[in-house]
Amino acid sequence: LRIVIFSWFFFGLSIYALYAGTLTAELARPAFEEPIDSLTDALEDITARGYSLIVVKGTTNEYILKEADGGVYKSMWEVFDPTSGYVDHYTIGIAKVLTGRYVYLDALMGSWLQVVKQGRLNYHMSKENFNAQGYGIVCTSGSPFKQVFADLLGYIAAAGLVHKWVEDEKAKLPRYMDSPKKNSGVITLTHLQAAFFFIILGYIMACVTFVLEQVQHGLNIL
Repeated sequence: LRIVIFSWFFFGLSIYALYAGTLTAELARPAFEEPIDSLTDALEDITARGYSLIVVKGTTNEYILKEADGGVYKSMWEVFDPTSGYVDHYTIGIAKVLTGRYVYLDALMGSWLQVVKQGRLNYHMSKENFNAQGYGIVCTSGSPFKQVFADLLGYIAAAGLVHKWVEDEKAKLPRYMDSPKKNSGVITLTHLQAAFFFIILGYIMACVTFVLEQVQHGLNIL
């Protein structure tokens, strides 16, 4: 019985040391920065936290900000630094985000595909969309093919082929760091709290056993 109690005591001391160290590290860890989920958040981080805006030069995204008459679009353009904010291609813009405090602004689908390709865990995609974009076919005025194209595109979209093509393209992209390694893990406060529960349970069982042993020993003497 004494060996069991000593073993539980040593185990509890070890868990206590781990718990104390983990708790200290948890309390000393600096708070995470809030993610950028809107243009307002991006503007605040650019002006207050030293972030820089990235746009692809000559695109509609640049035009929207540059020609804005007011609101957050105009404010974003006023803090835009062309010396570091312009890139020639969207792949360069996505990659540049990982090199410093940058906010990349582009179409949702194209950005998402590049993020999947370069590693989803390396990026944060905002919850708010910047600019709803669509694609179409431009015909000359009065073209007899306009309605044919419109009907055909409508059929394709209604049949779900566009969504399937998007999913197929996403599946072709290499995925890096999409999910944590299966066998990796760290000791968290939850694990240590569970360990303490078992320690207390063991101590209770040891104490009950000790009391019963003493009672039994006393009865044997009588």
